[in-house]
Amino acid sequence: MPSTKDVQQLAWTWADGAEPRGDLDRLLGSKEGWRTLRERYGRCTRIHASAGLVAKSLAPRGVWRRIRRAAGGDPLAREFLSLQEAAARALPVTPPLALRRDADETTMVTAALEAAPLSVGALVQDTLARGVGALAARLHAAGLLHGDLVRRNILVGTAISAGIPELAISDLRHCVAGRNRVPPAARLRARELARLIQSLDAAAPDSLRMLLAAYVVALRPEGGAAVDEERAFATAVEAALVRRRRRVAHHHFRTALRQCAEQRPLQRGRWSGWIRNVLPEEAEAGLAPPAGDLAEVLLDPGPGRILHAGSRRRVTRLDDLPVVVKECAPPRGVPLLRRGRHSGAERAWRGAWLLDAMGLPTPRVWAVATDRHTRSSRLLAEAADPGTTLEQAMAGADEAGRLALAAQAGALARRVHAACLRYHDFNARNLLLHHGSLVLVDTEGVHPGRRTTSTIDRNRMLQVLTDSLPAPTTDADRAALRAAYTRSNT
Repeated sequence: MPSTKDVQQLAWTWADGAEPRGDLDRLLGSKEGWRTLRERYGRCTRIHASAGLVAKSLAPRGVWRRIRRAAGGDPLAREFLSLQEAAARALPVTPPLALRRDADETTMVTAALEAAPLSVGALVQDTLARGVGALAARLHAAGLLHGDLVRRNILVGTAISAGIPELAISDLRHCVAGRNRVPPAARLRARELARLIQSLDAAAPDSLRMLLAAYVVALRPEGGAAVDEERAFATAVEAALVRRRRRVAHHHFRTALRQCAEQRPLQRGRWSGWIRNVLPEEAEAGLAPPAGDLAEVLLDPGPGRILHAGSRRRVTRLDDLPVVVKECAPPRGVPLLRRGRHSGAERAWRGAWLLDAMGLPTPRVWAVATDRHTRSSRLLAEAADPGTTLEQAMAGADEAGRLALAAQAGALARRVHAACLRYHDFNARNLLLHHGSLVLVDTEGVHPGRRTTSTIDRNRMLQVLTDSLPAPTTDADRAALRAAYTRSNT
């Protein structure tokens, strides 16, 4: 009869060069000393600081996941093999120790490193930015593609070597070889760098440029990278980043449409629409008007100020909260064909949800309604300091105030373009001051577009914004706006 140690050695698959431990089953079976780092969808990650171990377990949920695991599609088994392959190629990774595959669960044990995930704030250090770029270059120079190269999978150690903190790569379950190409194809490398840069989107643009330059130089260590080659690869990374942001924009657009359909329906006479579900935290903070008064204010707004083309706007207060009711004229065209078109208020309703989903500043919308007969529509939204548009604020500000407002407008324009959104009426009259910062209003023309990131389209939108500034604006103010837009470019 084999001993307990022999049974344990048969149950565990040990990595090359790892010394088998007889207390591994006892440590995993005990709950003392373990701290859970992440647990979701049947996947659990725990760390034992005193023993220096990290244990990942996966219990597939659902029939199809169990069938895929039985057929060889085990993520932890793939990650274990990828860690061994990366360690064999002298790459800094979390050292793999052992793997065990039971009938219903897979467990992988690695060594714990004294490191923390890469943070956006730490990337301001020039040495760290260059180190991250060189680490990605080492991975690709070895002929491997990470598959999920984001900042949480890059570990920053406490030790410093040659002025750069020690870095390591973790979570290699999606790692693949570069199809017999060392390094892999430029298209695949650019896609992976774009994923990393997107996870570091809040970092300073100079740090990201330094990261990309260090990556290109590290792949050509013999004489450095040529300027033309660096620019070509940077263009490829920017194109891959644009495609990723475009997919994110369309995902948020579908999410915004789903959220619009999940709101409380409004049916009163010939008017139909939605009323926003007020969140409990909004009601406690006093940011949401009472739900019972929304329909009355929306359908009976009273006289208001005429805007254009038959539209009008009325600002009122509802329980000490300023709200605005905007009535949009029916869409143009043959009356019989109007029924198939979305009304102006409905487009503004969806555009506001989209901006909110993308994290862009815009007033909250509370309700929308459309007349089924005439197709005129009304929108009830939060009033963002009515009357204080960017045009009016710059007309009454001094030189320092105009420069500050121009810088805010340029940074906001870059955020809109970086989110791959189109804003058909992006001018100074649709940027309002709200608590000292600019917010986007008149969201009828907001939607994700395929040509958003083209140079011609961006320059056109930026030119419309600069041309709409009032007469006291000088060339220095317009230069400050374009400079803020360029500095925000990643």
